[in-house]
Amino acid sequence: MKYLSVIIFLFFISCHSEKDMKEIREVSDASVSNSLSTVKVKGEKLDLDLLCPLSILCVDTILLVYQDFEEKMVKAYGMQSGQLLGQFLRKGGGPDEVYMFSGFVQSLTLGNTPEVVIQSYPQYLALLNLNETLKENKTVYKKKYNFTGSDRSALFAACNAVFYLEDSILLLTKAPERSGRMDDGNTYFELYNYDENSILKRFYATDLPFISQAFELYKGSVALKKDRTKIASFMRFMPMFAITDIETGSSKQYFPFGKPNDIKEYIETPGHYYWGVCVTDDRIIALYKGGVDPMELSSDTLTSYLHIFNWGGSLLHKIEIEDNIKCISFDERTGMIYAVMMNDEIKRYDIDTI
Repeated sequence: MKYLSVIIFLFFISCHSEKDMKEIREVSDASVSNSLSTVKVKGEKLDLDLLCPLSILCVDTILLVYQDFEEKMVKAYGMQSGQLLGQFLRKGGGPDEVYMFSGFVQSLTLGNTPEVVIQSYPQYLALLNLNETLKENKTVYKKKYNFTGSDRSALFAACNAVFYLEDSILLLTKAPERSGRMDDGNTYFELYNYDENSILKRFYATDLPFISQAFELYKGSVALKKDRTKIASFMRFMPMFAITDIETGSSKQYFPFGKPNDIKEYIETPGHYYWGVCVTDDRIIALYKGGVDPMELSSDTLTSYLHIFNWGGSLLHKIEIEDNIKCISFDERTGMIYAVMMNDEIKRYDIDTI
């Protein structure tokens, strides 16, 4: 993390308020070869009887599953044993309770301790100590960033995912329409110093034409590289993705099936493309839906795909899975993808042997 610390220090000493903030819009198109053959992989169903799981996360040897309707919204299971290890993240308005939680976006290891980033709208962002949480059978936070003040609350409300970078430095993924930027639908990020309550710089993931009637068109999923130096953005309603360098603020956008002459074709013929993404330090694993019609999204016969890229944007593998997958997480230790199906089943797939 020394590399990232230098980045943060340089911006910290040079920027102390939003008026001094540096705005960067350096986005270029990059090519990606789509000539690889597709490999089929079959899954193994896990013996977990869960109702409406919405998000899943592999952390060390533990599988976390989020269910919104439960009083304690997260269940922890041993990956190999399938044993329930505990439940946590109580719903409510108390100090360590969660008012609104949209799912897992980041986990990391700090000092050999697994931490999970918990984002509770509109209250706070926190680092959850997973070991202590399971030991104490209650939510235990290592660090907490409150956003209850009027100025911080407005800043937090304008964000989608928020990522922990280091100490008081957070990476904000901004929603253009909630930020009052009604003339630009491109996803952008802000490097934020929590202690100083200041934006250090703003930079863009994509450079796509503004379409006033289609803010949703540019929505998608984001995932932060484990070393916290780059971020990947994948579009849900069009087949494209971007890889953005946090140090330079520069970004490359990729169209795996060729750049369209007119982006509006994705409004006229709507479909679902990239539905989720998980990452390691050397690869990006994206869940692809193939442009399926929205009316067919919940079909039991729908096939899902995994597109695996490196951080240079090169396509490494294309995998076909004859299951309708809702969300994914990757266990780097075993090379297994864990996935929640649209019918609520949980399966795992060995992708390290392809």
